[in-house]
Amino acid sequence: MGSRVHDMEARLPGITPKEHFVRSRGKTSRYPFAAMIKGDFFRMETAGDANRVRSAVAAFMKRNPTRRFTVRLDEHGSEWYCRRVL
Repeated sequence: MGSRVHDMEARLPGITPKEHFVRSRGKTSRYPFAAMIKGDFFRMETAGDANRVRSAVAAFMKRNPTRRFTVRLDEHGSEWYCRRVL
């Protein structure tokens, strides 16, 4: 399957992708969008988590139109990834 369906590591010259982590406080989560550079990512375990992150990404990108993110399932279908692509 193509990269539009599954997450693929962004290979950028001179940049090593870094894994970030989501901080949780009770029912709320704090996503690391502002700290991420191209290629950086964080993982999610469920489709529900991925949907919440998609909503948060949409709100973040309205305030920061020069940054782009993807939220995709890995090729094994076991984990979701949010990755900064631009």
